[in-house]
Amino acid sequence: MSDPVVLAVKERVNLVADPALINPEAPRSAKVEVILKDGRTLNHFTPHAYGTKQNPMESESVNAKARALMEPVLGPSRTERIIERINDFAGRGQHPGVAAFPDFVGQVRFGLPVVAIV
Repeated sequence: MSDPVVLAVKERVNLVADPALINPEAPRSAKVEVILKDGRTLNHFTPHAYGTKQNPMESESVNAKARALMEPVLGPSRTERIIERINDFAGRGQHPGVAAFPDFVGQVRFGLPVVAIV
């Protein structure tokens, strides 16, 4: 990151590990405390990170995340086809892991065999 505004904010941030947050029931919890220039303090605690089963993402948020991760590799057209198929399976109550995606198999290569489970 080279944005000077972001770097300036980064200089004012302290990351502090808090042993009180170590909780096997909520292993990804977080507490944020912001001290404003006028001296006020704002706090927020999140026991379960967004996207966990206790705090699930909405379908459109999952789709947006999939697009952001897949489009640079697969392109928009193939990405949308995969998202549509997964949503179709999910909407019918079928597990997408059992579906075959023959037209996508072998399209992405990272030095490992491509598996047809999405």
